[in-house]
Amino acid sequence: MRVAPGTPARDDTPGGAAPSSALVAGAVIDGKYQLERVIGEGGMGAVWRAHHLQLDMPVAIKVLRTGPDQETLSARLKIEAQAAARLTHPAIVRVFDVDITDNQDPYIVMELLQGESLWDVLERGPLPGVKAVQMLLPIAEALALAHAKGIAHRDLKPHNIFIAVEGGRTQPKLLDFGVAKLMTSPMPSGSLTSTGVLIGSPDYMSPEQARGRSDVDFRADIWQFCVVLYESLTTHTPFNGDNYNALLRAIVEDEPAPLPLDDDTDERLVALIAWGLRKDRNERPESMQTLGRSLAEWLVARGVLEDTSGGALSSKWLGPSSQLPTASTLPAPPAVTREGTLVSARRPGSAKSLAAPAAASDASSHPRVIIYALGLLLGAIACVVWLLARSEPSESQPHAAPTASSPSPARTVVVEAAPAQPVSIPSVEIGGTLEAEANALPDGEPPSGANSAPPVASGSATAAARPRKPPPAAKPGRDVKDETHELLQAY
Repeated sequence: MRVAPGTPARDDTPGGAAPSSALVAGAVIDGKYQLERVIGEGGMGAVWRAHHLQLDMPVAIKVLRTGPDQETLSARLKIEAQAAARLTHPAIVRVFDVDITDNQDPYIVMELLQGESLWDVLERGPLPGVKAVQMLLPIAEALALAHAKGIAHRDLKPHNIFIAVEGGRTQPKLLDFGVAKLMTSPMPSGSLTSTGVLIGSPDYMSPEQARGRSDVDFRADIWQFCVVLYESLTTHTPFNGDNYNALLRAIVEDEPAPLPLDDDTDERLVALIAWGLRKDRNERPESMQTLGRSLAEWLVARGVLEDTSGGALSSKWLGPSSQLPTASTLPAPPAVTREGTLVSARRPGSAKSLAAPAAASDASSHPRVIIYALGLLLGAIACVVWLLARSEPSESQPHAAPTASSPSPARTVVVEAAPAQPVSIPSVEIGGTLEAEANALPDGEPPSGANSAPPVASGSATAAARPRKPPPAAKPGRDVKDETHELLQAY
């Protein structure tokens, strides 16, 4: 059996537990509430099953013990009644009355619920991820309403979540606003708590509560909600210590123990829990509405459309006209980058899946580059054809091997126009003009190599050819780009 500090006694016997105050079964409070039996007892008092004599209906009455701190307890009970009375929601227990008995014991009258607490449920074992989120989403909805009304609960735990059964329907209920903070109340919270005084249950305290800060607000509820969700998946809280002080130190300094992953508890759900367990409250979800919506989207992406009470997630969290999310369209929670955190918020392979479409888009969005490349290729082919045409040997003269030791001095050659049809050679535009040039050779030396093509007249029947720089000797492994580059360098 799981054990938690301050666990209240439960009524495990037919007659109920013995009352801890002077009240006895059969006594009538305020002339209208007849006590029947004790159904729960804790350190501060007991909860009775009673009968409302005027309305002829069963009710639950929480009666606090008198003691040295009676004034503080009475003020907190009044805050609980005021907080619950401000809130009308199926997931919040209804409060009918608050007063003091003839023995000066403060009491509060609430609706009587049938069912069991979440603590009792978890004593039988952990919940699957989907079921846990379904069960806690109505509580998230209740907390979102409380925060909108300026009320922070500050003591969320499985004992204060009751899984009620109403007309065959399961309805989670949020209980015990005894340490709630009325952020819009004219009474400052310092009248009940002060800096250095710890408010709440130690295992579920947020870091700011563990430090004893007096400005604890709704962000502590977000932390505690995620602790309860964590516990629902594992049956233990994310932080532990050998003693009270060690537990508080772990809450303030340590990272939560990693959550096990399975088919029902994936990385995204764990990342959402880690988001709510940020040490810095400014890094947690901006509101309970934000966290609840993210959890609802997670359920819908897995094909679950209702919470445990049968409420439609689309109308409660996503809006009636919203497009239902899928696993691929869910926005990612903020990345968790610290060592030892529950899980990384980035899914494996997400960077690759996002980068590949972008690269394909860049390649297909520049058709001009492709056309320009094809143009260069065609130009290179034309240059190769020209070089091949010039390298064909003359029919009237045999090839002669070039003499490396005797360079050919440049000279002017007069060329007569041939009566036959001129040789057609592709033109290459250099500097905006079209010219045909020839190398001058010594008298009687036959042309050789690639310079043996017949010269072509330009402009008139005769033309003076300027000295020409011979192209570099052929090198092994040259391609079309090399030929083109060398041809352009020659001019």
